[in-house]
Amino acid sequence: AGLTNLVACREGTTVLELLPGDGPFNHYFLMASVLGLRHGHLIGRRHDPASDDFRVDPDQLLVLLGLAGVEIPA
Repeated sequence: AGLTNLVACREGTTVLELLPGDGPFNHYFLMASVLGLRHGHLIGRRHDPASDDFRVDPDQLLVLLGLAGVEIPA
């Protein structure tokens, strides 16, 4: 189901998507745009090609959260 619940979000809701580093991933961005949502994403890196697991850079995640207006405690 992924982020199909976006249809239930209020207009202006911020959605942050963490993505593996391969493939086109524009469908939730397009859905968010049509629904009037703010969308941000961070592309990670798969560490095992045989797995769906991936990692994102924690520093980049903190930057993305800051851009989304999330206050990060010190």
